[in-house]
Order: sequence, then structure tokens, then C-alpha cells
Amino acid sequence: MSEPIAYTLWVPGVNCHVETIRALKRVGAKPELILLSQLLTGKRRLYECDVLTLPGGFGFGDDVAAGRILAVDLTLRLADQLYEVVERRIPVLGICNGFQDLVEMGLLPGDGEIGKPTAVLDYNLTARFEHWAEVPVVLHEPEGVECVWTDGLDGMEFKMPSAHGQGRLVAPNGPGSYHVIATYGPGLGDETYIGDGGCSPNGSAIAGIGTKYIAGLMPHQERTEDVAIFEAGVRSVR
Repeated sequence: MSEPIAYTLWVPGVNCHVETIRALKRVGAKPELILLSQLLTGKRRLYECDVLTLPGGFGFGDDVAAGRILAVDLTLRLADQLYEVVERRIPVLGICNGFQDLVEMGLLPGDGEIGKPTAVLDYNLTARFEHWAEVPVVLHEPEGVECVWTDGLDGMEFKMPSAHGQGRLVAPNGPGSYHVIATYGPGLGDETYIGDGGCSPNGSAIAGIGTKYIAGLMPHQERTEDVAIFEAGVRSVR
């Protein structure tokens, strides 16, 4: 069986691409690092892959707002390619900054149109960047949608690093507008800070949301020995 081609998109400021590529290799994919400049010049296209990942870091320095500059580039200049990714049902995973990109593009929560965001990953309630070595994260197979990235992982708990300043999901249309694929802490999640006996780095119980093919996760599983999410996503295209 051939190895699924997995694109990892890089822009200046992204710094988790190496770990993301390593995780994809471990689960049997054939990862390729794709530069935004290659897309803008037509040398590559977003949909010429089996799996697409947007890694963490600080794309374009998180100027204006985390994820916004890349979102503007892609939705205004390459919207046709984004629509093609959706039409072809290519699994997409955004981690931390990549999750912020997907929300800014309108691809998540998935209740709107490309280029028209319907939610925001707002500032942590501490109003500062939070960098924790280990956070308990529980994965979920969400109700109402079979997300390929958490298929077979319902209720599994992992310890993951977390590092972000804007990770608190705010969705004006309420909980019914998104599907939760990951929470901080046991059960349905704990929104309190670790100093208060809780385990959320930002004041939200939600660590990740998704649709059937597109998922966003704030903590970094690619930095751990456990790569279950990557394995599930790649398995879905074999």
C-alpha cells in the first residue's frame, strides 16, 4: 500500500513543523513541507495531497491576531484551493497556531463559509502566554459527526504540552455550533486553571473541535510519544 502524501504548511514564524513531520512519518505517511510562497506562485496546490496539516508556532509573529494573516492570504488569494480541499474531503489538522488559522479562515467550527469566521480563539483569561509541560487531554468522538481524527479514540486520555496566548474558544452561536473532539481534564472537561485545582491553560474546557474531516487542537500531541490523532487521520485515507 502506498504511503499517503501529507502536506505540512510552513509560513515564517511556524516552529512545530519538524515535530509534525516526524509524527506523520511515524504513522506511515509521506510528509512534505510546503511553503506558502510555493502556493502563491503556483508551484504547489493545497489539494495535491491526501492529508493536510497546519502546525503550531507563531505564524507571521501573530501580528494583528493569531492566525489572521495566513487566513487572509489563503481565503483571499487561494480560496479556490481551500474549497477544493473541502470538496475532496481531504483530512485537515491544525495544531495550536494551525487551529487558530482554521478558525480565522472559517473552516472551523464548520458552521459558516470560508473567509467568514464564526468563532474566535480568544486571549487566555490570565491575559498572558501560558506554557505548560503537561496538560491532561481527553479525546472524544463527537456527537453528530464522525471525525476521522478521533475515530476509535473516544475517552482516551493523554498528557500533552500546551503553549499559547490565545486558546479560549468563544463561539457566539453557542455550543450547538461546534463539535468537541478534545477537552482539558476528565469527562467533559475542566475550565478552571491548574492553580485552582483545574487543568485548563486558558479558561475553557475545550481543547479541540472538529467536523468530519477538519480538526483543530490547541495542545501539542506531535511533541509527545503518543501520536494517536495522527494515526487516526492517516488511517482514514489508506
